[in-house]
Amino acid sequence: MDQPLIEAEFVSRDQCISCGSNALTELSSGQFSDEPLASFIRDGIWGENPYPYLKNARWRFVNCAHCEQAFHQNILAPSWNLRRFEQWMTDASLEIFERPYRAPEKQFLRAIDHVQHVLRLERLTRPIRDDTTPLKLLDFGCGNGEFLECCRGFGFDVTGVDRSSSRRKNNKVPILSDVSQIEGQFHAITLFEVLEHLDDPLSILKFLRAHATPGSILVLETPDCSGVKTIKTKADYDLIHPLDHINAFTPKTMETIAARTGFQRINKPAAFATTQAIRIAKSIAAYWLKRNNTRQYFVAV
Repeated sequence: MDQPLIEAEFVSRDQCISCGSNALTELSSGQFSDEPLASFIRDGIWGENPYPYLKNARWRFVNCAHCEQAFHQNILAPSWNLRRFEQWMTDASLEIFERPYRAPEKQFLRAIDHVQHVLRLERLTRPIRDDTTPLKLLDFGCGNGEFLECCRGFGFDVTGVDRSSSRRKNNKVPILSDVSQIEGQFHAITLFEVLEHLDDPLSILKFLRAHATPGSILVLETPDCSGVKTIKTKADYDLIHPLDHINAFTPKTMETIAARTGFQRINKPAAFATTQAIRIAKSIAAYWLKRNNTRQYFVAV
């Protein structure tokens, strides 16, 4: 006789993840079995498909009345989040998911983006280090260490943190498994597409601030969820995936949460890594036209 399928366990975040207020307003809610969410999950790239464990569970997307931070109130319990990393997001499923991003053109553009960050960070951290001190950089949620390898090629002293064991395998740069292993102070700290995944982003930023000396640079990048209130389309799902993208940032709420942890927003300097004049012109235009986004630079104060 078949055993009944166990159901995933969720915990509720009843206070705002940014300001701690309990004045939460529901933006949308439903069951994981509701369409189109059910199809998005069933058709996703997984190892073990999570849908059978979720179909009786509910999701609830809320907004803080005090600071406007939006987030999913119900998140996977720690043991089920571990299952997500170990069984739902397997090495094989990640390889399939990431395959389109390894196309030569995408890799080239990503490398340019890395170099532009390197150039900005080198310039911005000059006042807090001397010519004989390498720039010490921490990349939190570093994945397979792609950005760290780029930084090391420029002489940076690099450290990464990533909880995924598959991403820590066979890397040429040091990648820690947990924030508790971080030691020392850093001139620059980066979180690329990470803040939206964290159960408690405020605590993580506070912890990282303790490893940043005054004048250190913080880089935050997340999807821009301005105007997103529910899951009606695949684009909505990609932005506020209730298992994965559990925090929804806008330019304003990103700046607010960083300020609460001791970081002040600054304008990032323009940087160019190209031989094509048209790319420089486009970069300059983008710099002036798209300054209010969720790709922000901060200084530790």
